[in-house]
Amino acid sequence: MQPNRWNAFPDEEGLALYPFIRKIDTISSNSYIISSPNTCILIDTGGLPEQTEELLSVISEQHSQKKGFSGIFLTHTHIDHCFSLINNPRFSPFVRLTHAHVSGAKALIQEDSEITQAALLGKQMKAIEIGHPLFSDDERPGDYGLLETSIPLSDEHEIIAYHTPGHSPDSTCYRVGRSLFIGDTLFAGAPGVAGSVGWSRPDLKRSLQGLLRLIPGEEIEICFSGHGNPIPAQTAFESIRAMTEEVEQLDDIATINTEWARRTAELAYDLMAEIDETLTVISGRIAFVSHMLGELEEGVYADRISSVIDASAVDDLLARYYEFSEVYKRGGHRDIHLVQKAAQIAGKIDRLIDRGGLGVVIEPHLIDHLQGLINDYMTIFRGYRPVSSLTTTCPARLCKRVMDALSPSSASTSILDCDSDEAFIQALVQQMGRVQVIGDGAVQITGGDDPADAIIDPFRFERAIYALLLQCAASGAGHTGITIDSGDQVRVTVCPDRPIMNERMGKFFTQAFSLAGGTVESSSERIAMTFPQKQNII
Repeated sequence: MQPNRWNAFPDEEGLALYPFIRKIDTISSNSYIISSPNTCILIDTGGLPEQTEELLSVISEQHSQKKGFSGIFLTHTHIDHCFSLINNPRFSPFVRLTHAHVSGAKALIQEDSEITQAALLGKQMKAIEIGHPLFSDDERPGDYGLLETSIPLSDEHEIIAYHTPGHSPDSTCYRVGRSLFIGDTLFAGAPGVAGSVGWSRPDLKRSLQGLLRLIPGEEIEICFSGHGNPIPAQTAFESIRAMTEEVEQLDDIATINTEWARRTAELAYDLMAEIDETLTVISGRIAFVSHMLGELEEGVYADRISSVIDASAVDDLLARYYEFSEVYKRGGHRDIHLVQKAAQIAGKIDRLIDRGGLGVVIEPHLIDHLQGLINDYMTIFRGYRPVSSLTTTCPARLCKRVMDALSPSSASTSILDCDSDEAFIQALVQQMGRVQVIGDGAVQITGGDDPADAIIDPFRFERAIYALLLQCAASGAGHTGITIDSGDQVRVTVCPDRPIMNERMGKFFTQAFSLAGGTVESSSERIAMTFPQKQNII
C-alpha cells in the first residue's frame, strides 16, 4: 500500500483509501481518507499544518468529483490525533460531522488538557462541540465483548465503531470490511505511554481480549495504526496477544503527566551527563590500549580491543542527544520530548555495549556503573522506581572493597604468571586498561575500626561510592576522607580536600545514595549519607 496516494481499498469494491502515514512520534498521528462512489470520510485529523493542507486538498478534489463529505472519525482525542480539528479554522465546518466516543467529546468541550495530553505536549486547547458523540446510549457489548455501533458509509458499506478503552477512556477502533483502524492500541503498553492520564490496565486487558476475538472473527486482513505503517492482521494479532501478557506486569505504574515529565526530564539530563562522562573514560581507555597494542605490533589484538565498543557510533548518539537538549533548553522541546529522546539514546547505547568484551579491559565496577545508569533510567521511563535490594551489611567494608577495586593490581593477573602468549596479552591489556586513577593514600577511611552494620543496598552503595571517588579524583582532589560514625544510625561522610560538587552532580549523587537506602545531605564540599541500623528497622 502506497502512502500519500489513492489505493484500492482491501477487499472492498468501490472504496479507495488515501493513507497519510507519518513516522512514530508524539507530534501528529496518521490520517486516513476513505472514499466511496458518493462520499468520503476522514479518520483522525492529526496535528500538523502541512498534513491539514494535504488532507483538505484531497477532500476538495473529492468534492469536485461530486462527492460529499460524511464526517471525521476520531480514534481518540489525544491532541496528536485531533489538534488540527481543534485549532485549524479550515476544519471548523466539519466539527458538526465529527464522531468520537462520548467521553472524548466531553473532553473536547471542557478543554481538558490533561486527558487530551495537550498540557503534556504544550498545546493550547479550544473548546469544540462535536456533532456525533458515540456510545452515548446504553449499548450492550457485541459478539466480541466490545461495545459496537454501525454508521452508514454508503449504500453498500458501513463503518463499525468498537469502544476499546485502556490507552484512553475514549479509544475507539473502526472497521471497514476486513480493514481495522486501531488508533494507538499497539502502543498502549509501551514505556512512556502506559500510565498516561486516562490509561487503565483493566480496561486495556478487556479491550485486547476483545480485539483478539474480533480480528479472526471478522477475518481482518490489515490493521491501520495511528502511527507508523500498516500492519498485516496476523502480525497485529500476535502483537496484541503478547501485549496481554505484558500488561499483566504493569502494576502500580506512575501517572505520566506534566509533573512526572518535569521530574524525569531533570533526571534524564543528569543521568545522560553521567553516562557521557563514564563512556568518555571507557572509550579513552579502549583507544589507549588499542594504540599501545598496535605499537607493540599486536594488530590482531588491537583490532579486537577497539571493536568492543563502537566509539564513533556512541559519540554520534551523544552528539544528537546534546543537540536535542540544547533546543530543549531554549524552549524548543517539551519535557516529555527530552524524556523520550534520552530513553531512545540510552537504549541504543545499551545495544552498542559489548559487556563481555569490555570486561577484558575495563574494571567491573565501571561497567556496572554504566549499565546501572542505563537500567535505572529505563526503569523510571517505564513508570517505576528503580529497585533497591536492602540488606544488613557494613558500609565500612563496602568502602574498603571499592578502594581495593580502584587498585588495578587487585583484579589483574601478573604478567609474570602467564604461561602462554594469549594469557600474557590478556594480562597486559588488563594492566593497561585498569588505570590507577586514585593514588595510594589519597583516600582514607576513619571511624571504621569497629564497623557497624546498616540497612543498605550494597550493590548501589558500592556503585555510588566508586563513582564519587572517581569524581573526586577527576576534579583534582588530592585527598578524600571517608568518615563513618555509628550511633542510632550509621553516617557515612565523604569530604574531598577541595569543592567538587556542582548542582548537577549533587542531584545525581543524592539520587544514587537515596536508592542505596540513605538519607542524603550534600554541598559543594561534602556529601553525607545516613542509614538506619538493623535494630531500628521494624
